[in-house]
Amino acid sequence: MLIGMNERERKAMMASLGIAGEKGGQKSSLKSSLKSKTRILAILSTRPGVSLPFVAKKTGMSLAGVKKNIRQLKEEGRLRRIGPDKGGHWEVVK
Repeated sequence: MLIGMNERERKAMMASLGIAGEKGGQKSSLKSSLKSKTRILAILSTRPGVSLPFVAKKTGMSLAGVKKNIRQLKEEGRLRRIGPDKGGHWEVVK
């Protein structure tokens, strides 16, 4: 996961997930959103069968925040749900 990663490893993971960082006057909310999405994708890529409350606990985010970010990731085509709510799994689209 992202905890314990150095800056180079974090940037490499973000690039592999299709999250490009911008330089300059980025707003902190945009940076937070990218970090949140990166953390969510990292968790779901290693444990695709986990529940959203589990993701919220691991990221330190609220359940509503996790749902919002997952909705955005699905709209961006970077995340897909396979199967039903119970028994299904997440697929991170590269």
